[in-house]
Amino acid sequence: MTTQDELDYVLQLRSVFDSCDTSASGTLNRRELFQLCEKLQFESQAQTLTDILLGDDQDSRVSI
Repeated sequence: MTTQDELDYVLQLRSVFDSCDTSASGTLNRRELFQLCEKLQFESQAQTLTDILLGDDQDSRVSI
């Protein structure tokens, strides 16, 4: 990947992330993170990713 390709990819990823950020806080809660996984076609890994990124705390949030 070239530097421009990488930048384009990051911008696309940010756009999808932002579309899941319903509070416009720059972070995703558990439900929003599941939505992001769904949009990125990671449905089968969503639970594992959420557990790793957010742990057991139901109020945790993740940023890009």
